[in-house]
Amino acid sequence: MIDKKKIIDKYRDYFFLFSFVLISLFLISSDKSDPNSSGKKMFFTIFALNNSLINHLIPNSNLAYRYEKEVRKSAELMLENSLLRKYGIENIQLKEMLKFKENSTNELVFGEIVGRDLSHTKSFLIVNLSKSDSIQPGMTVITSDGFLGIVEIVTNNYSKISTLQNSNTKITVSVERSGINGMLEWNGKNLVMRNIPSNYDVRTGDRVVVSSISAKYEPNIPIGIIKSKSTSISGFVSDFEIEPFNKAESVRNCFILKKTNLKIQEVTKNEEL
Repeated sequence: MIDKKKIIDKYRDYFFLFSFVLISLFLISSDKSDPNSSGKKMFFTIFALNNSLINHLIPNSNLAYRYEKEVRKSAELMLENSLLRKYGIENIQLKEMLKFKENSTNELVFGEIVGRDLSHTKSFLIVNLSKSDSIQPGMTVITSDGFLGIVEIVTNNYSKISTLQNSNTKITVSVERSGINGMLEWNGKNLVMRNIPSNYDVRTGDRVVVSSISAKYEPNIPIGIIKSKSTSISGFVSDFEIEPFNKAESVRNCFILKKTNLKIQEVTKNEEL
């Protein structure tokens, strides 16, 4: 069966030209006295109305199709570009972690973050490492940027990581420059090093690491930078907000140090993910 619409779309330009010639011949024959008179004006008026009517009655489907095709192509290119950017970021992170592992003297197990529970008070990550990888509760979890958390529960398939953004994760930390120790904890909004005497040598911009006196975590692992200071009404003590190097919402991969804190292991060995 012949598709009349396709034929019209294909030959519409010829139709306009044919109409133009016919109208021109008619007006020339009917108005020979003055080519610039009302006949010429009538010709352009009729041609404009004819063109408008034809476009209204016979929409140019080829033009609409080409427009849709270009829009679709732009959307596909945007998605492809976004995917390439994602792969590029992941590639950079993986290269950094590979370099970190090669330079480390510790036994590190590489894992991928496969799940997250980012509540305000208790933030957890799920890693694709399990008992078969010799992972145990109490092991420290890091990235090439620094401290990420601690293994809390291990099953036959996954491990549950308690992160810095967890009210149960309390760490004895040290200001790297001055050696001042303090307790770091999550207040539901920020990481805070609390109740440091105001006359102690602690400044905004100082780097904070896990303290060497910590019995729970591997010492000297970088945690973050001191972002701000707030002093109590009495003026005797201050709290320091810490900007962590690792963000639980964006980290994709991690390392688990194969060193175990036995106390943590005893508490969590009977729990399930």
